[in-house]
Order: sequence, then C-alpha cells, then structure tokens
Amino acid sequence: MGSSDVKKDPKPIPDKSSKREKLDREYSKLKKEMLKESDRCEADLEGCQKKATDLHHVAKRSEKNLCDRTNIIRVCRSCHNWIENNPLKAIEMGLSKSKHKIS
Repeated sequence: MGSSDVKKDPKPIPDKSSKREKLDREYSKLKKEMLKESDRCEADLEGCQKKATDLHHVAKRSEKNLCDRTNIIRVCRSCHNWIENNPLKAIEMGLSKSKHKIS
C-alpha cells in the first residue's frame, strides 16, 4: 500500500458558513445598538417586564432581513415568549407576519 493509498481524515464541516458567521456578528452588533438606544419593550403585553432584552423579527428571520431595523422590535423575554407561543394572535396584533404565503 503506497503513501497515496492512505486515507486522510475528512476535514470537519463547520457549524456555520463564514457568510453566516459574518451575518451573526452584524446582528449581535445591531442588537447591542438597538437595546442601547432604547430598552423599552415595544410589545407591552400582559405580564410585560417593561425592559427589552431581546429583538423580535416581525417577519421571518431570514438572511435578507436579519439586520433590517424595519423588521425588528425590542421586546422583554416575557413578551417575546408570548409572541412565539401565540403566533396567530401575534399576527392579528401586528407583532408578527405569517411565515406562509396566503393567496
């Protein structure tokens, strides 16, 4: 068996692409900026903690709109959980948009 016949261990597949890592860094920076500008929860639902700690994407969190400020609202953890757990009501209230095309 020659040296060219020796199998090498395959290169590990990265968890994220370099493009995604760059987007995540941009998003992290944007989150810090937005929460520094204002830490008031914009949802203000029942049980609201008043202080925003999260950003909620109104439309789906895609590559295209991950860092689009017009698609993001500042929310506390309590309101964010409510929005994620009550998608139809959140859509009715304008806190989310449907992730599915409706014809």
